[in-house]
Amino acid sequence: MLFKYQNKYKKIVMDMLSLLPTMQFINHLEDEMKWYHDGDNRSLYLWKDQSNNWGGLVAIEEFQHNVLIRRIVLNPINKNPNNINAILNEVNKMYPNKMMIGTIRTARLCNQWNRKHPKLKNGSDNNG
Repeated sequence: MLFKYQNKYKKIVMDMLSLLPTMQFINHLEDEMKWYHDGDNRSLYLWKDQSNNWGGLVAIEEFQHNVLIRRIVLNPINKNPNNINAILNEVNKMYPNKMMIGTIRTARLCNQWNRKHPKLKNGSDNNG
């Protein structure tokens, strides 16, 4: 399940972002969080795993017809393709009429998800 960023989640989000090699310094973490907070079309979501523990984070940017997956971060225990798919499934539920696309770093994950879920990617199952 995804939870939209709130100030009470700041430490958890910072811990998740610190797993990224480019986010090893506190000022980078705070700048990243501020960038998402300051944009009306940008959001951070925390993800809870099957055991109801904080397992990851997804950073998105919403456009008219697309939702751009900017970052997907999983803690080491949860880092596997099934959990990436679970996060992308949740994003698809939140934005059923938008195509998920990725950055250079996330495009492969989004493309794999889109190929596996052709009926879901635009929010319908094509059954009428």
